[in-house]
Amino acid sequence: MKKELLSQFFEDFYEGIFYVDKQKSIKYWSAGLEKLIGISQEQALDKKYFEIVPFFDEKGNRITKERDIIEKSLKHLHIYDLTCFVKSKPGKMQQINVRTIPMYDVTSRLIGISVIFMKFRDLTFFDEDSFSEYISSFFDPITEIPNVFYVKSILKTKFAEFHRYHWKFGALLFEIDNYRQNKTIFGEELGAKILRTTAEKLKHKMRSFDIFGKWSESEFMLVFVNVTERKLFKLAERMREIISSCHIELGEGKLQLSISVGCTILKDDDTLEMMIRRLQNYKEYSKLKGGNNVTNHIFQ
Repeated sequence: MKKELLSQFFEDFYEGIFYVDKQKSIKYWSAGLEKLIGISQEQALDKKYFEIVPFFDEKGNRITKERDIIEKSLKHLHIYDLTCFVKSKPGKMQQINVRTIPMYDVTSRLIGISVIFMKFRDLTFFDEDSFSEYISSFFDPITEIPNVFYVKSILKTKFAEFHRYHWKFGALLFEIDNYRQNKTIFGEELGAKILRTTAEKLKHKMRSFDIFGKWSESEFMLVFVNVTERKLFKLAERMREIISSCHIELGEGKLQLSISVGCTILKDDDTLEMMIRRLQNYKEYSKLKGGNNVTNHIFQ
């Protein structure tokens, strides 16, 4: 599936989808659900799912906790299916198929549950190929870390949390120095090895509530919560040092790795686009300084 279609995957293929974390709070709410249920993303985010989306049986009784497949997925880490009823936007009951899928971080720890709404039909249509496509829409196939679609959804959630609760966050954008030149000279296989090595070296350094993912072919984004500007700069320097200590075996020689980094904290008057543009500018300035550098300010 093309990258530009990934963000439309759920809207085109399913009635809707929402995602809850381990505390059962809604962290993602699709446009399809707003159309189906009549509840906006702003109304749903950070609320407990059972407050927003009650499920009912064929007699109109609310599904009990013992039959709640979200609770069961969180407890047993399995995929569950349920045919039930939800209150649709006009206030009528609509029969729907619901599937829950446990989601994991790059260290295989449970981070939450994706809840998929499908029109009432035989669930066997959701075959192995469709499931693989669903999973691949969250992860980069080479590095097996979250992809830009996933990272952008996290950034949007963090931005919404800032405006709702004033919870600031910081981000770090880096590019692998000389990646394109090395891939052109030494081939696709070496390029993939550089990407995998970079991801492997950093993903285990992250806290469980931070996010590390791909941003473009040779760019990576890290999102940190509960950080000051000073702490973020130290984290960026630490990441730079980790990568600069790495090399790739290349025949009888070695290819030294390094990264150019931009980092910034969300500012009170920022839009998300402004923050991302600042990250890109800082990263480019690190490249202009010769690479293997961190920038969090540009003095005029």
